Amino acid sequence: MLVSGGVQTLTDRIQAELATFEHDPVRARKALRDLLVADRPSFRLAALPWLREGNRRAGVQFLFELLKDVLPICNPALISLEDDVAIARVVMESEPLLDVKLARRITDSRLRGSEEIDNAVALRILEVLATITDGTRILPMLIQVLREPDPRLRSKAALLVGRTNKNAQWVEQVLQQPDARVRANSIEALWGVDTEAVRAVLRGALRDSNNRVIGNALLGLYRLGDAVTIGLTLRMSQHPAPLFRATAAWVMGETGDPRFLPTLAQMVRETDTQARHMRIELHAIPVPHRELLLGVASVRLSRGGIPGPHLRRIEEVKFAFQIPSH
Repeated sequence: MLVSGGVQTLTDRIQAELATFEHDPVRARKALRDLLVADRPSFRLAALPWLREGNRRAGVQFLFELLKDVLPICNPALISLEDDVAIARVVMESEPLLDVKLARRITDSRLRGSEEIDNAVALRILEVLATITDGTRILPMLIQVLREPDPRLRSKAALLVGRTNKNAQWVEQVLQQPDARVRANSIEALWGVDTEAVRAVLRGALRDSNNRVIGNALLGLYRLGDAVTIGLTLRMSQHPAPLFRATAAWVMGETGDPRFLPTLAQMVRETDTQARHMRIELHAIPVPHRELLLGVASVRLSRGGIPGPHLRRIEEVKFAFQIPSH
């Protein structure tokens, strides 16, 4: 029985057994197994520091063996996505069908008589699956998740299904669904797929009523070298709705294209009310892309490629991004 502060006490016990594992593995194995049997939920939490590290020592590997039926944890209240993914990758070395096992956690929990898992846990499972599998083996189960009432689960499942089948016709059907998140993720799933059918679907998605769907379609076409996206993105940056302008700013940042720099500089000078959403998107631009935008602009400036007045715009964007001037 654990005393007050049980998990910490249990962590100390685990640490002590791991320290002696190399010298007396038989005794340490039995002690660790007994601790697990005594309080399985607390043992799992107490073992997290070593599971996160993914250390290859024999004692840590034994922890993975003891807990293989409950790893990765996939509970955002207990562990970060990064740690869950790291743990999942270690588990997959000895359990190559982990993706199937994880997907079944969701589908089996929805069966009559089964204990239903929390939607936050189900979403974390899908997030882990997105990083460890190509989805081929679990496609039928992912399609079941598309029928879930929670729109977050449906949209994440749509992304995984789309990445797996890369089927333009399937995405075209999904675009008829009322949930904008599902439509947007299905478009994202086609990024990097260069077929005429995919290009046609992406162009069709530009007529969608939702800013995220249009933004994902613009970025997908840009990455396929479709030059028309430059003008369309610039036009979207002038949209009367702030959310659409915010999405345009996000697309510009994701491309890392210096041609968008003057427009981004102009956007950050809008009034607070107009720019509330755009400032969120500007700060969400990945740091490497911010630096690419500003770095290329600075190089062009030093070579006389950008007129002097644009220097103020570059400095304004640096201020908005909180990037120091050089």
